[in-house]
Amino acid sequence: MKLEHLPFDTKLFGYPVYSFRWNQEGTFDFKEFEQAANESKSHLTYVFSKYPLNDVADFPLRLVDCKLTLRKSDLETSPGVLCEFDPQIDAYEELLALAFVSGEYSRFCRDEHFSRHDYERLYKIWLDRSLDGSIAETVVVVRKQGHIAGFATAQRTQNEIKIGLLAVSPSFQRQGVGAELLRQVESFAIQSSLNSISTQTQNDNLPAVHFYKKHGYRVTDRTYVYHYWQT
Repeated sequence: MKLEHLPFDTKLFGYPVYSFRWNQEGTFDFKEFEQAANESKSHLTYVFSKYPLNDVADFPLRLVDCKLTLRKSDLETSPGVLCEFDPQIDAYEELLALAFVSGEYSRFCRDEHFSRHDYERLYKIWLDRSLDGSIAETVVVVRKQGHIAGFATAQRTQNEIKIGLLAVSPSFQRQGVGAELLRQVESFAIQSSLNSISTQTQNDNLPAVHFYKKHGYRVTDRTYVYHYWQT
């Protein structure tokens, strides 16, 4: 059993972080996993599994997320104008606040082992790397009353567009902002000659799951995520 070292997470959090992928049905050998974690001197290990690990209830392996992948294909939206983040007229601090909103159901926010500072630092890096083009090709926004009402990041892959972050300001909920963000991302996909969009959210984030399904997205995959902390 071999764990994978995660340099970015290790540097960000200041302790050794590893990951392990388990794609088999059947018994998860926690003792073998524990030995591998001890040998690697991991402080935190993420375990990603295609199946729930029902046989680890007696071990310190905590389910922190059931991550859903949702997709929409056969896009029908006509290409439209993208309203992208513009530092000349948009407030970065408003965008950053929305980035924090986007991750409120994430395991980095829900697992109490992480501090609020850890969580916000992670999402600030995610936002900044989206803005500089490292992990996203576009950051679209919806503006209302002189403020950023919502935003989404999108990255082009060989086969589809992937939504990274998406959030609507609590002040502008139920005003069609989320639908407009998806319309812009779909326009970006069509402009990129792609006909599929994917996104990920948490199974517990019922408002987000309902929102995506309402707009034609369907669940195509799920991953169970566990955290193993060693003190």
